[in-house]
Amino acid sequence: MLIRRVYARYEGKYGYRQIQLFLWQDAGIWMNHKKVLRLMQKLGLQSNIRRKRRFNTAYHAGERVAENLLKRNFTAEKPNQKWVTDVTQYRVGERWLYLSAVKDLFNNEIVAYQPNQHVSSGQLPRQCLHGKLLLASQNGRALPL
Repeated sequence: MLIRRVYARYEGKYGYRQIQLFLWQDAGIWMNHKKVLRLMQKLGLQSNIRRKRRFNTAYHAGERVAENLLKRNFTAEKPNQKWVTDVTQYRVGERWLYLSAVKDLFNNEIVAYQPNQHVSSGQLPRQCLHGKLLLASQNGRALPL
């Protein structure tokens, strides 16, 4: 049957609404979406549902929490006194891209950034870290540099 061929062509990723559109685009056959749903149910065809990504980052909360050195004082009197960082993830197509940015709290300027395809603790842009400086990240880890 044509619906089974379209379903197999797209590796079972799509449900009845997309299959209806593909029938129209690929084979030039217009069919009501309710009919496509009914036929797919008869054939036992269901879309493969993508699992939601789970993040298991809290291994041991006591080990992960660092001393709060900034104490919510997010201002600096002179440049290069306090830097903060965070890792942000972006979905690009089917992959994840992680961006680590370092910001100077004196003028809120981005001092350095590093895109990466894998999240890791060594991902910070270390080429610009120098001097007597405090680098703090969102998860509470503070790195005196």
